[in-house]
Amino acid sequence: MHMAGTFAGLLLLISVPLALSAFLMLFVGYRGRRLNTNPTCRACGFDLAGLAAGSPCPECGRSLSRPRAIRIGTRRRRLLLVLAGFSILLMSVFTAGLGTALSIRGINWNAVKPARLLEWEAVNARIVDERVVNELLARHAAGTLSADTMKRLAARALARQADPALEWSPLWGDIVQSAHALGVLTPQQWQAYWDQGFGTSLDVRGRVNGERQVAFSIGFHVERMSSRGKFSVRIVNSGVSAQEATGFVHQSASIGGAGMSGDQSSQRHTLSGSMPCPGIPAGTFTTTVWMDLELRDNKVFSGPPGSKRRVQVTGPIEFLPPGVAATLLVPDASVRDQIRASLLDLRIFADIKPATQILQLEVTFEDLPVDVSFSLDLIQTNLDGNQQIFHIPGFSARKGPGRQTKSCMPHMPKDLHQGRMMAILKADQRAADSTIDITEVWDGEIIIPEIEVEPLQYARPTIPAQSRPRLITR
Repeated sequence: MHMAGTFAGLLLLISVPLALSAFLMLFVGYRGRRLNTNPTCRACGFDLAGLAAGSPCPECGRSLSRPRAIRIGTRRRRLLLVLAGFSILLMSVFTAGLGTALSIRGINWNAVKPARLLEWEAVNARIVDERVVNELLARHAAGTLSADTMKRLAARALARQADPALEWSPLWGDIVQSAHALGVLTPQQWQAYWDQGFGTSLDVRGRVNGERQVAFSIGFHVERMSSRGKFSVRIVNSGVSAQEATGFVHQSASIGGAGMSGDQSSQRHTLSGSMPCPGIPAGTFTTTVWMDLELRDNKVFSGPPGSKRRVQVTGPIEFLPPGVAATLLVPDASVRDQIRASLLDLRIFADIKPATQILQLEVTFEDLPVDVSFSLDLIQTNLDGNQQIFHIPGFSARKGPGRQTKSCMPHMPKDLHQGRMMAILKADQRAADSTIDITEVWDGEIIIPEIEVEPLQYARPTIPAQSRPRLITR
């Protein structure tokens, strides 16, 4: 905007000398060049040389006795100079017009419009004019927009949100959330905002292992909400109902569960985990898995809830006998070298301060040939020469091209310290059973003879391919 204003001023400045030059050229060219010093009629330009005094002009018949009726010298107009002056005048007019148009365009006319006019333009446009909505938000932030106006705008925003045929802008979501913060939104309107803009879906694993842990994945779809808002969601209650062919229903329920947070500007989020369902016998049943969710419009689980809803899915689920895993281990020796080559990096970060006790694991694969699920054993040698083994729960990675990094923050093992130690990645069926779609994983081990447990607060530079950890597979 500043550059456009500078350019407009430059154009207006250039147009002034152009116009002065054009007028001067037109004057000189139209007045013409003097050819002689003979007296001429000022009215028609007739040469009066040799005419008797007191006679009228023989050409036009006007009296020559009037003041300024006679001009000395015959003049010829300079047509080329006139044409040049006219061309420069047109150029001057064009330059001045362009500069004026740019100046007018650079003015924020929305800033001087009445609030009622801005409101009318905002709610009646099928295509969102974000400049108008931004001005309304700016006036609300400055405290110059009334609460009644915000209430009406929020109602129209909710109507637009509910109509997929109308274009949506995240700025309308900012209007709704600002109205909610102002206290002019009803609980029903606030619930409708979340119901219309925040979709949820639930998917579960079709086979449940003998430990009765049902793997689930909740998808969150943020479609028509704010661009600057946050959200958090947590599982309040969950349960499983398995119905036998006789009609008898086995039920299991639990309170509380996992949670997550994110930005409303991102359109896709996933919360995965597993929930216990003890008491359900082995067999295949028509099963309903349900979860009660609580959503909030911030990244912390505090304040009034944004929305409460239940997600559920019904279908046949096979519950395996105790001690039976839902995933098969495949000891395929032919892919051993490929898996070894695909493991680009394994990094372990730890904050061992008593007040924090945080452990983070990052594993990077590239072009993984098969599905894998690993747990991690860290073997640490103490000062007295004895070894301690720390078992860290596993993670899973899907086969496929490209690079993928898996990150998890398991429970911090007691007495683990920073430094070098041996790491063993072992095939882990329980980790695979906690996914909703992995059915077979490679059965093998990857041994890293020496790995550094790094401080968590340190920067994490990208590890080049030539510095991969030295591996032993078996």
